[in-house]
Parts: sequence; structure tokens; C-alpha cells
Amino acid sequence: MSDIKAYTNKKGDKLYKFRIYVGFVDGKSKYVNRAGFKTKTEAKKAYQEVKFAAYQGEYRQESNLDISLRTFGDLYDFWFAQYKNTVRGSSYYVIKKGLDKNVYPYLKNKQLKSITLIDCQ
Repeated sequence: MSDIKAYTNKKGDKLYKFRIYVGFVDGKSKYVNRAGFKTKTEAKKAYQEVKFAAYQGEYRQESNLDISLRTFGDLYDFWFAQYKNTVRGSSYYVIKKGLDKNVYPYLKNKQLKSITLIDCQ
């Protein structure tokens, strides 16, 4: 795995580390860093565990969204009202058409807290 890298500590020992993206939290990309593995196999195992936990949503935190935005449909309507004022009309309609066809039917009634990375993919 290219995400696992070897490094040498101050004592001269060869150790392994990795960095993995686990999601977008509070407006920022969140990464998990782990280091100090004696073998590449240990590092791979820990990497897979963190990756699985990220897919399960363990690294998600509660958002500071308005309490009235409980479902994806509520957020969708709120966001499009704001978005419409920031772009040209043609851009607005192209994005709206794509999301209305491909995303909205699947997520409209889903609770925001329960949307996982797998749902988004």
C-alpha cells in the first residue's frame, strides 16, 4: 500500500506509519495518523481497521446544523435556496437537474445522522 511509509526513528530503528482520510468534519478534512509499527504487516492491519471504522461512520461527529434540518430533503431545500443566489441561472439548473435525478430520490427521506460514506458513494 502506498499509504504506508517506512521511516527511521531517532534510535535508528525502521518503523512504519500511515495517514488515511476518514471524512469531512466541521468544514474540514479529517485524517487519522498512526505511527510506530514494527512491521509493515502490523501497519497494514491497523490501516484496514481504521479504514473499516471510517466506512462505518465512527469518525463522524455531530454537526452544528439547524435543528430543523433533520433529513437530507430538508438540507437539500435549504442549500439550494442559498446556492441559487451565488451562481448563474444556467449553472443552478444544471446542478439541480443532476441532483434531482441521481441523488434526491435515494436520500430524500434519510436522516442526516444516518447517512454514511457508503450511501454517498
